Amino acid sequence: MVLLLRLSFDDSFGYSDQVKYCLIILITGCLAGWGYAQTKSSASIGDAHVESVSLADAELDEVLAFISSKSEELLKQSVNFILVGEGSGSKRLSLDLKDVPLSVLLKYACELTNCVAEIVPDGVLVGSKKDVMRAKSDWNEAKVVTGRGSAASQLSLITIPSLQLKEAAVSEVISFLQSHVDELKKGGGQARHPNFLLIDNPYAPVSDLPVSLELKNARLSSVIRFISAAAGPELSYRIDRGSVVFGHKADLKMAPKPQVKASPSGYAWMKSKLIPEVSVSGASLEETLQLIRHYSEGRFNVVNQVTKTNEIVNLTIKNVSLASFLAYVCEQTNTNFRVENRAIIIIDGKRRPKRESSARVVKGGATPDTKGKPVFDE
Repeated sequence: MVLLLRLSFDDSFGYSDQVKYCLIILITGCLAGWGYAQTKSSASIGDAHVESVSLADAELDEVLAFISSKSEELLKQSVNFILVGEGSGSKRLSLDLKDVPLSVLLKYACELTNCVAEIVPDGVLVGSKKDVMRAKSDWNEAKVVTGRGSAASQLSLITIPSLQLKEAAVSEVISFLQSHVDELKKGGGQARHPNFLLIDNPYAPVSDLPVSLELKNARLSSVIRFISAAAGPELSYRIDRGSVVFGHKADLKMAPKPQVKASPSGYAWMKSKLIPEVSVSGASLEETLQLIRHYSEGRFNVVNQVTKTNEIVNLTIKNVSLASFLAYVCEQTNTNFRVENRAIIIIDGKRRPKRESSARVVKGGATPDTKGKPVFDE
């Protein structure tokens, strides 16, 4: 069957008045491959021919949104495009083509904006070659604890039907994922609740970095990668046994290493002591240590030997051990701890590097516009 459509774009699609499209799309049969390994959402668009395409001063992100919407309309399977690199989506292009597949439209759109497109699980990265390779490198370098019951094993089982982020701050995105993860879990039968944490550095904060993403039917394990890629090189992540931890790559490598030689049996008890749920918001280190004392059930005294820390604790976590909870508290406050026979000693951590923040800002040079809160569609 041959279907002939004539399409014109108006404000209902969210495109600017400067972008003028006049498209006649001829669809003939099923769509074939790009010549790449297929992934869950990177549907083939090779045989979907556009009879004529005329673009005048169009932005790249608008062209990608069009290709994605057409793929969903014609194939019933969307393609997730993830723009990496500051300003990639706002690059403009003009072209006039006849009788070309959507895949060729994507090819020319990338060439005219000095970008590359590369298929990854659940999506396609688009940006400069340097930015795309950097994003893939970050994924390969991220520390991931796998195995039965790990956060990584849970993330791959959770699918987000729809996620829309428009310059939402990293801190907002993490809070959103934390609050909605139970809704996203199918059937509620998973053994562990993946936690989402942010380790920020006052000398180079990443909490306000803007993230813009439009995703459909992406596994949560891929969404984590896309958030890191979209926020830029300042933001990285690691996946622990029960948590996903976001932060600057250098800070994540400075995770506290507890000194437990004095009492390995005491530390083993802390690792077995499960905390069902705990939430700390804007608390000082000393206030948070009161919780540690409470959860230690009188087995340990908690002694604070930190010389100076003004950092506050913001943690909302479920189903973690007392040892993990204490480690995350220390990581947020740049401290460390050791375990003795009947005492937990809080000590100074390694000095954080003071570096200039390269955090991006949104239009106008002000703080990131976070009015576009994350939107989740079930």
